[in-house]
Amino acid sequence: MCGDKTALPQLKWPCALTGENTHHANEKAKLHMNPTFVGMSKLACLALLGLGLTEAMWPDLLDLPFDAPLAAMLLLGIHALEVLFAFKHVRLYNGPLAVSVVLTLLFGLLHWKPLVQASAHEQHE
Repeated sequence: MCGDKTALPQLKWPCALTGENTHHANEKAKLHMNPTFVGMSKLACLALLGLGLTEAMWPDLLDLPFDAPLAAMLLLGIHALEVLFAFKHVRLYNGPLAVSVVLTLLFGLLHWKPLVQASAHEQHE
């Protein structure tokens, strides 16, 4: 297996140095998104949107060092562009299209990128 050497198990050897198939290793790496990273990133998106909404509705409640409503609007704007430009990927969701659009508005590529990866993985099998 690429990257494993019994003499030095603590080292990860590059596939190019071992002469093994780099295409297989690269394809395997592309198909995997760290679920912990994705979950934490989704929580960060929700936190930013929640802070933006809270500060917009009750400006005296929070004393944040940044303009949370502006940051939330920028995030929603970028995700709205993702809905437009990545719509063919957003449609891959198994549920209703409206739910997929809302999830893309909330999470952006954290929602639709795993759909693309799962679809590509299914096509290769």
